[in-house]
Amino acid sequence: MRALLQTIRRRSPGRSILAIGFYEACWLIARTAYALAFRCRVSGQHLVPDDGPLLVVANHQSNLDPPAVSFALRRRHLVFLAKASLFANPIFGRLIRGLNSVPIQAGSELGPIRTALDELAKGGAVLIFPEGSRTLDGAMHPFKRGAWLVLSKAKCRVLPVAIEGAYDAFRRGVSLPTIGRPVRVRVGEPIDAADLLAMGADAGLEHLRQRIEALRMQMHADLTSRGCILTSKPMTSEEQFEPDEPARPDRSAKAARTARTTAMSPTGAQAIDTKEGPSS
Repeated sequence: MRALLQTIRRRSPGRSILAIGFYEACWLIARTAYALAFRCRVSGQHLVPDDGPLLVVANHQSNLDPPAVSFALRRRHLVFLAKASLFANPIFGRLIRGLNSVPIQAGSELGPIRTALDELAKGGAVLIFPEGSRTLDGAMHPFKRGAWLVLSKAKCRVLPVAIEGAYDAFRRGVSLPTIGRPVRVRVGEPIDAADLLAMGADAGLEHLRQRIEALRMQMHADLTSRGCILTSKPMTSEEQFEPDEPARPDRSAKAARTARTTAMSPTGAQAIDTKEGPSS
């Protein structure tokens, strides 16, 4: 019995058995609803580390994304960083708190970073969307520097996760989702923080973005081959990383191009080809 309780607690460090059970029940309900409404399929779950601090990094297509990413982590409970305004309603606020949502203040840059670091220090799995907000055109956009600050401080493993189909199912500016549109989630190989940190901020974030984009394009190709019409766009080659502060001279465009080439090379593609939340 003690071993079983330890296994259960490992799913969400620092939280009670009751809170873990509530998350599990909501997870099962949401997973069933997504399967019925969006034919949601997830692949690569076997690549998720069973324990230890984990920074989960995903592209951001719609408000469907946070729960969709959580489906990829069956043995882990995600921590979501949510706008403080979402907690204003006492009923909804209590619900999302029970689902591991942590309030962050709008307009604060350091608040979300400190919150993420606190949760990672407990050994949790924290979800972030480095683009900063949902895409407006279906393409994945440059990652913000805040993601790098979390990574450089936490020095934990990074799990790339790609989402495709959610943009067409429930894009930004639309009041209701389109039932029947397929949503796919694919998990990539975990990346050691040391490998990304050795590249420097610009090249490291660009490498991570390219890894997620490669996973997304695999799902995009699979869905279109099945006759699904998608309006989401691929990441354009001329799109540049947008730092929140001026880039340093040693973090050159050449390094970023090298990272992109490595991520999209035949060897890199083979490595990731075996893998098939509140929001902003």
